[in-house]
Amino acid sequence: MIYVVVLSLIALLISSFVPTGAILIWSITFAVVILNYRKTLHINKNLQEIRSHLGLMGKEEAEDFQVEAELNRVNQLTEQEMKEMNQEIEQQFEQEFEKPQEKKGDIPGEKDK
Repeated sequence: MIYVVVLSLIALLISSFVPTGAILIWSITFAVVILNYRKTLHINKNLQEIRSHLGLMGKEEAEDFQVEAELNRVNQLTEQEMKEMNQEIEQQFEQEFEKPQEKKGDIPGEKDK
């Protein structure tokens, strides 16, 4: 928190000597706010991971955390890994689609004669 005060004082001194000092003050303030926001998000994520590991989350909160973790994992996949995953999913869909037809003995497009 001290660095915010120090940066503000430095910006105030610079703004008194530089005509565009107000823009400098606003840009420094914006940067500090963004940095604090990112730190807070990182700390929050770490706390959720710890709570999940220790089993201190509620049922809904744990499910939400698992879904979010899976989304983050999928977002970090390479293009090749995504193609492989999509192919696996397509194969599973094809298998699920064929199972009910095998049970009935029907083939789509054929009519009973």
